[in-house]
Amino acid sequence: MRQLVARPIAELCSEPFSEYVHGTFFWDASKRFILVQVLNTLELVTEGEFRPAGKIVIHTDPARLKVAGTRVVWRKEQELEVLSKGGSTRVEVPAPGRYTALYLKLE
Repeated sequence: MRQLVARPIAELCSEPFSEYVHGTFFWDASKRFILVQVLNTLELVTEGEFRPAGKIVIHTDPARLKVAGTRVVWRKEQELEVLSKGGSTRVEVPAPGRYTALYLKLE
């Protein structure tokens, strides 16, 4: 991502890094929320054996996207903490399953 856009407004990273974890971001119609979908495709390289993806971290640029809260809505509903420091906003998504969906609530 950083090779395409030096300072992305939002990005999803896996820790440890995995090219088999993917994220997509969608504005809702009201522009007050962003739906984030996380897909863990590690099963494709482990012959169908599910393996957890580790920790997923969403980074946003607080100057361009002010995140006030985060809520996982699929698979299990859960509030997540929004951490801000060093010119970045960070949301940690612990141990996502095959598919996880969450909303970023904007100020």
